Amino acid sequence: MLDKNFYIDTLNGFIKVWGEENELRMCIEKMGELTKELCKRTRLVKSNVSRSDDTLLQQNINAIISATADVIIYTYQIARMFGLEKVGNELNYKIVRCRKYLNKALNLTPTIPDKLDKDYFHETFELCFKAWGEDSQIRMCIEEMSELTKALCKFIRYSNDVKDEYHENLLKQTIKNIVEETADVLICAGQMKLHFGNQQVIDKMDYSIKVGKQIVEKHLNRAGVN
Repeated sequence: MLDKNFYIDTLNGFIKVWGEENELRMCIEKMGELTKELCKRTRLVKSNVSRSDDTLLQQNINAIISATADVIIYTYQIARMFGLEKVGNELNYKIVRCRKYLNKALNLTPTIPDKLDKDYFHETFELCFKAWGEDSQIRMCIEEMSELTKALCKFIRYSNDVKDEYHENLLKQTIKNIVEETADVLICAGQMKLHFGNQQVIDKMDYSIKVGKQIVEKHLNRAGVN
């Protein structure tokens, strides 16, 4: 995977060139694309046609991998914009809570990890599929993306509304919702990444960031901005 600083520098460039609202809209768009491909996945798996035509399934998996990479990139961008530490804390809380449900569902012995690292997250994601199955986790991912989409749309609307106490309170609540829903989407997208091709998603993320970096530099050079 590319260096973290390369990602951050590129994501900062996105905001510098196109602005924060554009990043919100891009995240909404990318979640819509993943939703479409995940819905197609559930249809193909249950279809008699899918069993006789592996090409359709593979094309769909490739599209899911690509869309998942984009969703992770832009949801991480949202986390950076609304508070990376807050989203991280929400992530950890939700993962611990999820493990409690998994322990009950799979009759596992509860364990307390030394730290909530990548391996613990991956183990939790795998247990989710073991406990509830692919179809359930796909539907959950679609549900969480729709909730983040709703929250981001509200934020865009409230940010452009009349500035009074009522709308300021709505905006504060919406920001809180965005933090919570961003954590949910990162968890669900992480599950899709691990399930459909962990390394393939990482490779697609790296490729997208490299291309994005080149586009940003072209825009900035054209504008005479360093």
